Amino acid sequence: FVLSAEMALSVRGLKLAPKITSLQHKLVAASLCSSSGQKMRGSIERFLSRSGQLREPSPIRSLQPLLRIPGMISLGAGLPNPASFPFTQMDIFLQSGEKVTLDGKELNEALQYSETAGLPSLVQWWSEDIKRRHNPHYETQTIVTTGSQDAQAKIMECLINPGDTVLVECPTYPGSLAILKPLGANIVGVEMDSEGIIPNSLEAAILRCKSEGKPPKLLCTIPTGQNPSGVTCSLERRKEVYRIICEHDMLLVEDDPYFFLHFENSPPQSYLSLDSQERVIRCDSMSKLLSSGLRLGFATGPKDIMSVVNMSQQASSLHTCGLAQAVMMSLANHWGPKGFDDHVQRVQSMYKHRRDLMMDLCRQELQGKADWHTPDAGMFLWLDLAASGISDSQALIQDKAREKKVLLVPGGVFMPDGRSSSCVRASFSTVSPQDAKEAIQRFSSLLLDS
Repeated sequence: FVLSAEMALSVRGLKLAPKITSLQHKLVAASLCSSSGQKMRGSIERFLSRSGQLREPSPIRSLQPLLRIPGMISLGAGLPNPASFPFTQMDIFLQSGEKVTLDGKELNEALQYSETAGLPSLVQWWSEDIKRRHNPHYETQTIVTTGSQDAQAKIMECLINPGDTVLVECPTYPGSLAILKPLGANIVGVEMDSEGIIPNSLEAAILRCKSEGKPPKLLCTIPTGQNPSGVTCSLERRKEVYRIICEHDMLLVEDDPYFFLHFENSPPQSYLSLDSQERVIRCDSMSKLLSSGLRLGFATGPKDIMSVVNMSQQASSLHTCGLAQAVMMSLANHWGPKGFDDHVQRVQSMYKHRRDLMMDLCRQELQGKADWHTPDAGMFLWLDLAASGISDSQALIQDKAREKKVLLVPGGVFMPDGRSSSCVRASFSTVSPQDAKEAIQRFSSLLLDS
């Protein structure tokens, strides 16, 4: 069986005319990019951006899965000859003293071009983990991405046109704003408290935007150990937020990089777990669990949306680094599900200990000078300095804190509307106990002098 690139658009019986409509190429994309061949529903068109509507499957990239058919002889894809690769084996030593080896077929697969969605073994492993942890109501599709930031960037590019309204938490992660602003999005903040997004604030923001002729298209939220506030949205709030999203015909991007860093038992049900209407796109990250340098993340959601995200990846990075994927897959095979969960618990315990130390220091040094809530996930503490008479923390951090040689992030950079903030973000992820104590004492002294 010899397959050439020109035959790619006839795969699985799909004959394409030289010029195809936006909806037609979505149907083709869903068939080519989904292992089940499920077709994209036309109703998703209303959520896609102009660039998302114009995406077409790569005829060359679409050949990649066919190379795994036994007996296939390919004259189509332009794969480099593996004889030119100088690597034959890679040994990875774990903290436990154990060794994971990459060689043979696994290494060759990691070094070569692969499917856009990711190494099939890793995609399958993660899909099974999604089912185990989140038990979605429908069959999802997963794409391996270069971190969750990359996942979010590709998702937004496929969904957001200039002028489209996107709701975000207030405060929110500046990386999300860095994605949305160049897209020309109308970014609207939704207020939070210690339980997460305030439903009344969400409803009010939606109604206000609608009255202005700018109905929101989606909500982007960090539900667990939110950056920067450290808040984990309660299950009751999540249910109410999801109800409101459905009522107003919106999508929800669940950016959850701190999901595995939950300190108290297990985190509440995810939005993906609650989603019965195929409105949630979930972003996961391995940066806080395995390594930030591996740049590994996962985007999981409804197949009709994910097929378009897959085409975006086809046109940009082709696929996430094969070596990074193979390292994670080898580790997952070595550990198994139980070993992976044991590692999660070790990481959670480490961060919980660091959180507890930071809370003790704050109670000793900052009582009466700042207000805060105790985060039950993540790596951040959100300090409100209003009790010290500070309404804008920007100058305090840029000038006086620098002189005291203590670094925190001023709250204004996390505000979607650019307003000033009396808050600062402190991270307890890497600082040693001795340096943490010294830093909080210096900051306490700074507040006394302000």
